[in-house]
Amino acid sequence: MSFDDEKLKKICRGNERLYRSLNTLGLFLKPENIEQKEKEIIEKITHIEKNPKTIDDLESLYRILMRYYLYTGSKDSLVKYAQKEKKLLKSEEYISIIKNPSVAIGKVKEYYKV
Repeated sequence: MSFDDEKLKKICRGNERLYRSLNTLGLFLKPENIEQKEKEIIEKITHIEKNPKTIDDLESLYRILMRYYLYTGSKDSLVKYAQKEKKLLKSEEYISIIKNPSVAIGKVKEYYKV
């Protein structure tokens, strides 16, 4: 699956902040392929958080899980990792996802037509 920016713009029209958040995440990953790796990714995150190597490692792992949780509709887990990335990067990039995960999940489901 390749990322379709125009499709995402259409789905998010009227909510530019959410569009930017979802666009930054990039909805090109096939989230259904992550399910079997979720536990492994969480274990990697836990290890890196205890023994930090580079921010890039955590950032990419947080984003993978955020995409997955957007796809599966797991609001609590989505917010948890969006908040972790927000704290890590000291960025407001995912504030629209943190404040209203249901809307973000709905837009992603529409994007993937789940």
